[in-house]
Amino acid sequence: MFKKIIFSFLFIFVGIISISSCGKTPPANGLHQEFYESGSLAKETNYKSGRKHGLSSEYYSNGKVKSESNYVSGKREGLYREYYEDGQLQREGRYRNDELVGPDRSYYANGQVKAEYIYEDNQIHGPFKEHYENGQLRQTGDYIRGQKQGLVMRYFQSGKVQSTANFKSGLEDGDRREYYEAGQIKRVENLLQGQVEGMSRQYYPSGKLMTLEGFRNGKRQGIFKKYSEQGTLVFLWNYQGGKLAGEGREYHDNGEWKRIYHHHNDLLHGLVKEFDDNGRLQKQEHYIKGKKGGKVKTFYANGQLDTLESYRYNQLHGLSQGFAPNGILVREANFLDGLLDGPVREYYKTGQLKKETFYKSDKRDGPEKEYYPNGTLQFERLYENGQLITSQQYSFNNQVAISTH
Repeated sequence: MFKKIIFSFLFIFVGIISISSCGKTPPANGLHQEFYESGSLAKETNYKSGRKHGLSSEYYSNGKVKSESNYVSGKREGLYREYYEDGQLQREGRYRNDELVGPDRSYYANGQVKAEYIYEDNQIHGPFKEHYENGQLRQTGDYIRGQKQGLVMRYFQSGKVQSTANFKSGLEDGDRREYYEAGQIKRVENLLQGQVEGMSRQYYPSGKLMTLEGFRNGKRQGIFKKYSEQGTLVFLWNYQGGKLAGEGREYHDNGEWKRIYHHHNDLLHGLVKEFDDNGRLQKQEHYIKGKKGGKVKTFYANGQLDTLESYRYNQLHGLSQGFAPNGILVREANFLDGLLDGPVREYYKTGQLKKETFYKSDKRDGPEKEYYPNGTLQFERLYENGQLITSQQYSFNNQVAISTH
């Protein structure tokens, strides 16, 4: 009799263990539960013969249901649902033999439908709809075996058509059009197997042409023109294999040249000229593989040279000069790899020397002298590594007025 009682007790105990298991390893049969560190239930799953079987649920830390699925012999079967943390339905669909089938809906947190798809053999197949949070249609079209096919339309939140595109085997193929919200055409282009091919045109809301671009295999090829709404050309670029190449031009509103330059392999290369809206040359510089190199000149409106600078690898290097509108030299300096190095001189408009300072590695180093307009010495200073060592000031008649050591 005692042995029978013990046997019965063990049978009941084992039965309890098989019904509810909280360990990391799921039981062969019964309910398996997992918990958050706080102690609240995170997940519970039923098992049969070592496989999921029956209802499986996940929970948020606040106790609300996160998802619900049903299993048969380890495979999802029937209705499944996902929820937001406040309990609002987020998604619902159906499984058959572990594959999504039939209608599938997702929802915004406010309850509005977000997307509606139809599944067949675990792939989206058939018409679909996507919505904005206000319930307005966002996109409509069709899928065939998981790939978009045919006409796909996108909409603004106002309900107006935003774009139309044709798809073939999941890739855009054929005419694509974009619209302004008021209904005017914005862009027209052709695609081939997902890549823009041929001429692409963009328009202002007024209907005037904005841009004209050539494409090949999805990359810009040939001309790229942009026009103002008044119809004047803004710029003209050339592309080769998606990179800027050859001559490019920019224009002022009145049609006069603004800038002329050349590109090679997407980098500025060669002579660059800038003009004012009267067609007068303002600046001329030279680039080598995207970096300034050689002489850079700027000009006054009267055509006289304003500045003449030397560059190497995008840095000032060598003699730099500035001129007055009458052509008189007013300043000159020497640079070494972007840093002042050597004498820096300033001149009066008469050509008379005004100031001379010596630099080393962009710091004053050596004597510095300033002169009155008549050529007599006004200041004399001595610097060492940027620090002033001595300073003397002279009166107009060359008598020392102040001496500082």
